[in-house]
Amino acid sequence: ITIGDQLDKVCHLIHPSGGLICHRDILTPIASMLFIFPLIWIKNIANFSYASILSVASVVYLVIAIILDYIPGPPVDTQIWVLTEGPDFMTILQYLPTFVLGFQCHMTSVPLYYELNQRSIPRYLVVLCSMSVGVLVMYILTAIFGLLTFGLTVESDVLVSYGSSDKLMLVSRVAIAVSVIASYPIFTYLGRSAFDDTLRQAVAKFTGWEMAEQS
Repeated sequence: ITIGDQLDKVCHLIHPSGGLICHRDILTPIASMLFIFPLIWIKNIANFSYASILSVASVVYLVIAIILDYIPGPPVDTQIWVLTEGPDFMTILQYLPTFVLGFQCHMTSVPLYYELNQRSIPRYLVVLCSMSVGVLVMYILTAIFGLLTFGLTVESDVLVSYGSSDKLMLVSRVAIAVSVIASYPIFTYLGRSAFDDTLRQAVAKFTGWEMAEQS
């Protein structure tokens, strides 16, 4: 969804006439095959370090761009809606997929601990807490300045609220697409590792053959 939301606008800016190639149903599979598919075959999670750095840098750029875009002042008179009552049950269900997606992050905890130079629980807790605080700050800043800029008209994907002609946000669209592309293979790595372990155990149980472990 994120890749489709951003890349189709970039494509229309490059080719104003649009065309079949700029349709998200065509553009998203092409981007996935060209950029994500080669990365999912990486065998060692340590090799994702460069992609992770690029992903973090892309998100940091996005936050800075949203703040800088607001500094001259909001483009229109904005009205801000303030929640004065607690959310109802249906509202909570709408946000449930976000929490489920966040819960998947626990699957990377063991491989990440293994990749620490000096492995220890206190050191690992420092890494987890510092990164969690960093992510929290970036989310809050994005939400605050997105709301201050557009008020009630802000979209759930804040980048969709910005015009296609905004060059600062054009780079942000590319940056967030790069961030998603760079982070997606990490989850694929975990799923592939689980499949490899299951297949190895099944083969060993029913045939007696020992398959080599993937590094």
